[in-house]
Amino acid sequence: MPAIAIVPYTGDGASGLAVNLGITPVVAGVMRGTTGAGPQTIWRTQSMAANESLIWRDSAAGSTEYLRSLTSTGITVGNNALVNAVGDTYYAWGIAADDGYVATGTYTGDGTDNRDIAVSFQPDIVIVQDAAAAGTNATQCSIWIAARGGDNSAFWEGASASASNRIQGANAAGFQVGTGMNTNLRTFYWLGLRRKAKTILDGLYNGNGTDNRNIVLDDPFQPSMVWVKHSTGLTSGAYRMNESIHSGDQSQVFSDTAVYADIIQNYNLSGFQIGSSAAVNTNGVPYWFIAFNVGGSGLPEPGPTGTGSAAPSPFEAPDNPYAWYKMGLDMLNTYKAVKIL
Repeated sequence: MPAIAIVPYTGDGASGLAVNLGITPVVAGVMRGTTGAGPQTIWRTQSMAANESLIWRDSAAGSTEYLRSLTSTGITVGNNALVNAVGDTYYAWGIAADDGYVATGTYTGDGTDNRDIAVSFQPDIVIVQDAAAAGTNATQCSIWIAARGGDNSAFWEGASASASNRIQGANAAGFQVGTGMNTNLRTFYWLGLRRKAKTILDGLYNGNGTDNRNIVLDDPFQPSMVWVKHSTGLTSGAYRMNESIHSGDQSQVFSDTAVYADIIQNYNLSGFQIGSSAAVNTNGVPYWFIAFNVGGSGLPEPGPTGTGSAAPSPFEAPDNPYAWYKMGLDMLNTYKAVKIL
């Protein structure tokens, strides 16, 4: 399974701050916490050039002092305030390699419509960003999910509605882009994800305006991170991290740093709960979401700081009956091997 990690860290203002995710990510992101101002969601894939990373917004140019590198244990960040102001809180997430489920890449636009981009599997989730559009006020980062399907993709950032002719769909050989994500001679970076049981899931629901509404996943599990997007615009995409970061009725949006109530309110064993906010639950509006489960490959959830990971506890409750059985079997075999003198 793809290993997924989320850790909070505190900025120190120095370029090259190492954040330990406990995995070797092929894609990672940093979301700004509750202090400061400005765009807060920055990502980097293994396909990006040295020191390159991009913002999931259209109003700010890139910088070599954002997310500088992916490492064998996590990421390093620069000294820009969007990722590393002294004393500010940030949230880092990462996804490790998994053949057939996680892929990244790049292509140079050629201006044609219906262009096929090769992937080694059929993705259920595709994110594409126009690197050259950064800072031009031209919306640049598009998301497509199989649950919605068809020639229909949305922008995470700002009040941008879903539209056609950007990410147009997926097939067994990869995904297809239209002219909206294929501007001639521009550089584009992409991430493709395939649904994985209890680990990565895309979905769709229609808003009904009611508070405390539970969204049940079609492959139920308790998420550690959820991203939700209003498909017809009006509001930015929203997100919620694990309970050690966003506890109680707390979540944030991709376009600013405030913590909000009444959006993504809680997680439960079968999915997540939303409030009546327009960001997630306007009556009659379709909403897209992606749910992630930290760990995935069996890794323990990282600890509370970005400088280390929590060691796995032998008494930490597994999340399924097989894990309980295997833990008991391993303990039995261990004690059988012990010789009492």
